[in-house]
Amino acid sequence: MLTRRQLLALGATACLAAVLGDPTSATATGPGPAVAAYLRRAPWLPLVGGAVSISGVTLWLAEVGNLPHLADRDDAFRLEFTGPPGALPSATHLFGQPALGSFVMFISPVDTVAGTDQRYEVVVDRSVGVASVVQRQKTERASQGSSAQPKMAS
Repeated sequence: MLTRRQLLALGATACLAAVLGDPTSATATGPGPAVAAYLRRAPWLPLVGGAVSISGVTLWLAEVGNLPHLADRDDAFRLEFTGPPGALPSATHLFGQPALGSFVMFISPVDTVAGTDQRYEVVVDRSVGVASVVQRQKTERASQGSSAQPKMAS
């Protein structure tokens, strides 16, 4: 028979699980079928040098680069575009590219190249926090399994 304390604890745990979900199902380390192509590095690589329409403005994909400490990850990278100065403000814009489709991302001008072209940058980082959440869960599961303590009645 459950005590009132146990019932409340069980209800709180169930509510928290329903709100937060299972963080291991949201890991961004593998591309998986549910991850949109534009959020992965690999589909962008063959597009370097090509045109991308962004809110009606044509920019050229100059580079698919690494983020510091996250080299060559498919879930964390930066896109560098070049185009006319002042063509796009820092904001969320509609992107269109035949191989990737239409989607919305944040892009920002970063500085000028050779005085004639503006550089624009998009940062995609889906790795933030995923590893720490998964590791914490594994540690908690391991400690719960190895330290079976007797339960006290309330």
